[in-house]
Amino acid sequence: MVIEIKKKMAETKMRKLAIRKQFYISVEVMDIAEAISEGIGWQDERKKYIFIILHYFDALVQEVGRRYEYAFDELHNLGHQEITEIIKGKDLHAKLMERAKGFGIQFFHECKELNAEETEYVWNTYSSTEEAASGAKEVKGIVASKGIHGTVRGEIRILLDPLKVEMFRDGEILVAPMTSPEYIFAMKKACAVITDTGGLTSHAAIVSRELGIPCLVGTKIATTLFKDGDLVEVNPAQGIARKV
Repeated sequence: MVIEIKKKMAETKMRKLAIRKQFYISVEVMDIAEAISEGIGWQDERKKYIFIILHYFDALVQEVGRRYEYAFDELHNLGHQEITEIIKGKDLHAKLMERAKGFGIQFFHECKELNAEETEYVWNTYSSTEEAASGAKEVKGIVASKGIHGTVRGEIRILLDPLKVEMFRDGEILVAPMTSPEYIFAMKKACAVITDTGGLTSHAAIVSRELGIPCLVGTKIATTLFKDGDLVEVNPAQGIARKV
């Protein structure tokens, strides 16, 4: 795998040089392109360390749960400072029972905890995806990859959990809030990728370009509008995915 990656990196570098010579691209433009390329690399490096941090944080949370008799899932409803309070001897079981009913955190000038009713009010005020998707038959997004074959048709497969990629079948259209390295196996089988969020340098965009498949990102409502099994046409030229 490592040898394959290094080989692909060398091939990409050679293609860049060939394109520069073919189109007589100026040094200034190449410098900008290299800066963008380096920025994308930094973004992936950042994600790598986030995954490492989350791994160790989960290990810590599991141990806190074991020692102080909390369920692992419960502890994910606490902030880092509150985890520290448990370690120092504070009992937060009552707080967790209340939070199990629903809660939110609002950041506006200061950090404020919201109860279930307040959270629902804020959510309904600022989230319009359900209404936007009601009655719609298509989504529009940013064209992150046009793909080798252009317009494609396939059945929708919504993957909200990357750990369920084994459900994905060859030739389906992958629909997800966003993608991460865990989605790779599904993306390799997909005829197209559609995400609610993301931009031209997102994981979904970069991998789709490498795989040569159409990709629309930033659709906002794809996971709400489409259902598993829907027959959908993805037109990357227009940036549209519609039910057929």
